[in-house]
Amino acid sequence: MYGVWFKVGLLGHQFQIPQTFWNSGLCILLIGITIKLMDDWLDQEFDECVGKKTVARKLGKSALPYSLLLAVLSAVVNPPLAISLFLASYSVGMAFQFTDRMPTGLPGYGEAAISFVVGCCLIGVPLMGWGIVMMLTVQLLDDILDSKLDKQSGQQNFVVKVGIVEGSLLFFLLFVSSILLNAFETCLVLIAMPIIALSQEWRG
Repeated sequence: MYGVWFKVGLLGHQFQIPQTFWNSGLCILLIGITIKLMDDWLDQEFDECVGKKTVARKLGKSALPYSLLLAVLSAVVNPPLAISLFLASYSVGMAFQFTDRMPTGLPGYGEAAISFVVGCCLIGVPLMGWGIVMMLTVQLLDDILDSKLDKQSGQQNFVVKVGIVEGSLLFFLLFVSSILLNAFETCLVLIAMPIIALSQEWRG
């Protein structure tokens, strides 16, 4: 089921870790940094208002090509997983801009639907469905953690609009759903999240 196993020595003991762990973990880390970098690049004005320093602000226009490079690398490591998380993040992002008109002329929900259908055709409904639930979970957690800063900057995220209690309850339901759909890779996403967050904070 897991293919090749790698032996890792720790405190005089050896542990076997499946190749799937390294493969999926690296893919999630790369695509997660990609998504976070692009998100921070789009939110530069809001971050500047609250004095938040990010790698995206430091990189400026270079953030986009670096994001594309990381996205390609994640797709090389694990194509289905990379496609699932990238298209799911795009769908969720567009869904939160439900009626806004995009440069294509389509409303946000239209682009969200198209990216979801494309994902289902490329990698199947189960993996794409998990990707949507997982990215909604991540988005809600991010909104909960950033609710105070977003209020200060005037950015109306979902949790600010509906309330912290309601947002937290929805987060819990989505988290349980993502575990039921794909426990292994949901756990890897949760492990990767703090690493991704720390990697995007500019301390210089």
